[in-house]
Amino acid sequence: MKRDQKLPIGIQDFEKLRKDGCVYVDKTAHIYQLAQRGKPYFLARPARFGKSLLLSTMNAYFSGKRELFSGLAIEKLETRWERYPVFHLNMNVEFYKDMETFMSSWDTNLSALEAEWGRDEAELTLPSRFQGLIKRACQQTGKGVVILVDEYDKPLLHAMDDEELRESILVQLRGFYGVLKTADPYLHFVFFTGSTTSVYRNMYSSLNQLWNISMDEQYIGICGITDAEVADRFDTGLRALGEKEGATYEETVAKMRWMYGGYRFSKEAQCVYNPFCILNTFAKLNYGYYWFYPSNFHFWIRNLKMSKMYLPSFEGGIFASQTDLIDYRLEEGDNIISFMFQSGYLTIRDYVPAIGLYTLGFPNEEIRLGFLKALLPIYLPEGNNQRFKSVVFLQDLYRGDVEGFMARLQACLSDADYALEDKTECFYQTALYLIFSLMSESTDMKRQTAKGSASFMVGIADIVYLFEFKMPGYGIASEALRQIDEGGSLAGRDVRGKQLVKIGAAFGKDRGTLSEWLVERHSASSDLLYLQSASR
Repeated sequence: MKRDQKLPIGIQDFEKLRKDGCVYVDKTAHIYQLAQRGKPYFLARPARFGKSLLLSTMNAYFSGKRELFSGLAIEKLETRWERYPVFHLNMNVEFYKDMETFMSSWDTNLSALEAEWGRDEAELTLPSRFQGLIKRACQQTGKGVVILVDEYDKPLLHAMDDEELRESILVQLRGFYGVLKTADPYLHFVFFTGSTTSVYRNMYSSLNQLWNISMDEQYIGICGITDAEVADRFDTGLRALGEKEGATYEETVAKMRWMYGGYRFSKEAQCVYNPFCILNTFAKLNYGYYWFYPSNFHFWIRNLKMSKMYLPSFEGGIFASQTDLIDYRLEEGDNIISFMFQSGYLTIRDYVPAIGLYTLGFPNEEIRLGFLKALLPIYLPEGNNQRFKSVVFLQDLYRGDVEGFMARLQACLSDADYALEDKTECFYQTALYLIFSLMSESTDMKRQTAKGSASFMVGIADIVYLFEFKMPGYGIASEALRQIDEGGSLAGRDVRGKQLVKIGAAFGKDRGTLSEWLVERHSASSDLLYLQSASR
């Protein structure tokens, strides 16, 4: 990456990108390999992972625009550069709020193609118009048609909260995509992209001819940016970012991977970065939160609540089978892990081949914090979540005001506005986990949970705070404090040279929030400084 090169932020058109001299991470060897095999393909990747640019590149390739591929891998691989009729259907341009919007979007796509290939007035339905277009384009050119469908699942994802609309759209899509089976003799190449496999699974009878390459090792790098590609194409950007941050090259690479990398879509260990985040970071020379947004927020939050998932395990301890990762059906809506994996909120951390078991967790820090922030209103709804401002909590700890900190925490956890009726141990642990995790943006933070308790360490400047919380019915504050001393929590960490503050707290059995806490303060060089207790 040269300093004067343009970064293609928001550019999804391959021709524009190449003509404008923007940086391009070469994926054309993958495209050539797919084209030679000629199968109908399906690829699922999270949002903003480069799927639209991939299809635009395929469009240019199958349109025979050889001049756009100068210097790229495919220039040496392809020898014929034939031109095919290309149907590039983009489902990402509308918000599908009703059937009228859905039907209008398809009509727009087909009308544009009919302006080029003609229309038979006897073709009255969307499927019949689509089928007629494919036949005419093939007959007029003597070439099989290339079908590229971008974000094929977007209409159904927009309708997840509306069962009636979702079912109406599903019926239409099954009929429309079912045309591809009967039109097979007129087709040269078919490629679908989407954010999830949900539509693919729900429409299997219409799309079962597609080869799902989403978890195939050989195509893991077809979207996104690998470690090798970051080093090759963005070396100058890495050095410029490191210089600004006062970090070494190695430290910069490690932080980029921690913030934006970590996506793993197969059993093998190769990880990729979200390209949208990479480009924005180098353009602004700043580590920001660029990607995360709660797509289909109400749907997946509702299902997450219903599943009663133990959220602290999202740090890297969710176990799943191969079926769990791909088998998500909109009608059932009960496999939230599958949906979150496909949408990019979880990724593969490990795989045990002997038993076919995957371990899932957050891919990177950007997703982890974005996910937790999106969940906070669920556990601290309405007025209570407004009480949680991490900067105010941290200010208390910077000043050593433990009493103020605990009083704020007690107020946040007040049961007056809880949305969930079933306030189980898991609920309390998750609420604490969210609060302390969101404080970790600017602190040295460690956290763990166990049966009946939750432990957190917060390091700020020269003070280390050790918290131990007893869940309702599992003990009192003095027992929590003793557990810290006995090494049953995070107290085993090396805190030499630091002032140590221990806080043991307990939830009341019937008060819905913290009922008492005890505080011990130790100087950096002495034993117990003093004991402070509080009961509210």
